[in-house]
Amino acid sequence: MLWILIFVIAPPAVYSQNDGKYLCNTVKGESGSCINIRSCQPFIDLLKQKKGDPEVAKYMRESVCWSEGKEPVVCCPEKLNRILPKEPECGVPSTNSHNRIVNGAPSVLGAWPWIGALIYTTRADPSVRHFGCSGTLISDKHVITAAHCIEHPPLILAAVRLGDLNLDPNIDDGADPVDIPVSNSIVHPGYKPESFSKHPHHDIAVIRLGTSVTFNKLIRPICLPAKPELRAKNFEKKFPLVAGWGDTSHKGPKSKALLEVQLPVVEHGSCIDIYRKMRVNVTQDQLCAGGKDKDSCTGDSGGPLMFPQSGKFYLIGIVSFGIGCAEPGYPGVYTRVTNYVDWINDKI
Repeated sequence: MLWILIFVIAPPAVYSQNDGKYLCNTVKGESGSCINIRSCQPFIDLLKQKKGDPEVAKYMRESVCWSEGKEPVVCCPEKLNRILPKEPECGVPSTNSHNRIVNGAPSVLGAWPWIGALIYTTRADPSVRHFGCSGTLISDKHVITAAHCIEHPPLILAAVRLGDLNLDPNIDDGADPVDIPVSNSIVHPGYKPESFSKHPHHDIAVIRLGTSVTFNKLIRPICLPAKPELRAKNFEKKFPLVAGWGDTSHKGPKSKALLEVQLPVVEHGSCIDIYRKMRVNVTQDQLCAGGKDKDSCTGDSGGPLMFPQSGKFYLIGIVSFGIGCAEPGYPGVYTRVTNYVDWINDKI
């Protein structure tokens, strides 16, 4: 049998017993149950679809709870689409040239192949197109952005541009971008635009693209922080990166070139206190980053806060709001993606 060859040596999955049922966490941090592989239809389907794929073999080796004779008991997920390996691997840029966008530096082509520019139009004149927020590609058909970027009247979200570097069509930057139409968007049910100024919570949305994206060196997805060790991090005193086409200063000109900057994550209690003085409620579903002369800005909204680990980048934050841009003492506030991984997976 194929699985006998695959599971000769296998580390155990994390599991615990509950009412006679062995519960486990999959490699991607999702909930599952330890059952014989013959009873795990997602694994059987995956083996049929990807027979001989070394990435599938690696995934399954890491999914074993224990063995029953020659047959493995595996941590079986609920849905197949949660275990299919990404092709190419998520979170891997096509270049390692990153500067360490207020006071940011220009990005290079392929540095952030998952970042997209959201394109808006109007009912009055659908031929006129505007670039606004940013988003982050997480699969061949899904982009993550801020909820406030979806509801943007009078503008209507129409498409997502992927694979670009400079949005000025007169600049030859070597990019070969594609504009993918938007099929529909799913805003988190907890997002309340009418109270956003004081209670800016659950600022996250999933965009479903009208057609699947073909991955290449300039267009590929970022990783979601689904692993338990990433979900447990508060990221304080870490230095993730943010990128976008936002304003270069408060009420300043919008950048046509993709910019990037590395930001310190601020101690969360301090951030809560800072915004409480402004009568703005910051919660544990958010994180704060930035400092003097370094911040995201208007137009960066919906874009990624990216954390590097083991050669990959993970989406840990979504640009949400702030006071001005790089105002001393006022860090930017980001939606904490680790708290929304399950919600995202339920929507894709």
